[in-house]
Parts: sequence; C-alpha cells; structure tokens
Amino acid sequence: MYVDVHSDMARRNAALWSFVAGLQVALATSLGDCIPFVRSKPGRCSGHRLVTDTTACLQAAHLLGLHVHENTCGLQNGDTQRPPGCWWDNKTSHLWFNKMAFDGTGDCTVQNKHALCVCCASNETILNVTPNSIAANEATKVALNGLVSLGDSMAWASEGTNCSRASDDAFNASDSERTHFTFRFTGVYKLCYKVSGGSFYVEQPGAVVTVEDRCLPLLRDSGASGNADCPKPVGFDE
Repeated sequence: MYVDVHSDMARRNAALWSFVAGLQVALATSLGDCIPFVRSKPGRCSGHRLVTDTTACLQAAHLLGLHVHENTCGLQNGDTQRPPGCWWDNKTSHLWFNKMAFDGTGDCTVQNKHALCVCCASNETILNVTPNSIAANEATKVALNGLVSLGDSMAWASEGTNCSRASDDAFNASDSERTHFTFRFTGVYKLCYKVSGGSFYVEQPGAVVTVEDRCLPLLRDSGASGNADCPKPVGFDE
C-alpha cells in the first residue's frame, strides 16, 4: 500500500517522499503500553507519561540503546532537584528512577544539564486531523491538530498496519502545513507519530483520514465522451 506525499517545497526541489507500509521487519518497540523515548529538550515528560518503576526504566533504556553504567537503575526517593520518573545522565551514563510526584521541581536539561528524561510517548499528541475525509488521487493539505514540535516526524499507515512498521522515510511533522498528501488508494489511513527524541512511531487513534473515490470534475473541450479524452463521463445523478 503506497501513500505518495507531495509538498510545495518538494516540488521546488523535485523531490518525492513516499511511505511504504509493511516493508520493514517489526522490532520490539514497547514495554506493554509504553513506547519509550528520550526527551532531550527542556521540560519533564509534559504531555506524555512517566515510566513506572526501576525495572521498566532499565528496560526502556535497553530498548532505546542507551549505555547504562553497571547495567543498573538507581532509586531516588523524592529528589526535588531531579526530574521525576526515569532519567539518564548522559555524562556519567548512570540511570535513575526518581520516585516522586509528576509535578516535582526538577527539570530535564535545565537545572540538570546532563539529565535526559525517559518518557512513555503519548497516543494523544495529535488529537485529530482536518479534513478527515478526502478524495483519492488528489493532492490535499491535511492539518494536524495537536502539539507539533520541531523534530517530530510522521507517516500514514493503512488501517490494519502496525505503526512499528512505519517507514523511516517519513517526513517532518512541522512541514505538514506546507505539505499536500496524495493517497493513491481508497480506504482508512491512520497517523503514526514519532516525537523528537523517539525511536518508534506511535499510533494516534483520533488522527484518521478516510480516502474516498470521488468524482473530480474536469472540463474537456474536445474528444468524445467515453474515449481516452473523457474515460469516465459524469452521470446524470453526479
């Protein structure tokens, strides 16, 4: 199943992005319902969920390919100067789980320049899309309604395809306002979203597009109805 993506910028550069669902071999991408990512920008896991305990913290670090000192996760009990939940020191490679309320004062990369939060990516980063019903084979802008950050990426997958198989040749979500999508086939497509710092795509259940076979009127001033110039004449009821 192909989804061709054409953008204004791409036309200028004579480039074409394409997403091919199902070609990559699925790898382990989650811990239960947690798909981890490293938040390397200021803030905590705001808009996302915390990793739950030391065991999950260490598993998440392994999944993300982080080098962990002595392959252990230390426990902190309410350290208000450190970010809550799972965090990794990218200077010492120590991994910590800070058992405290989500609203602790500690921050990633601000007070703690080497602290990178390990979070569970939200499936509500993009709440919905506009429009949610479009015509096949017609370039259409689809707006993402949610929290789009620089460095995030996205891909469309046909219904029934797992987002763990999303192609890495997707494109920057921040370019979506300048991008036209052309879906070659009818059906239902879901949005797979990867936040900056993430390694895996997360399905956004509210962000779904239905692609329909619609009549796209085109006026011809020559040729006969039904021939190569007008292969599909409009009917009386269209």
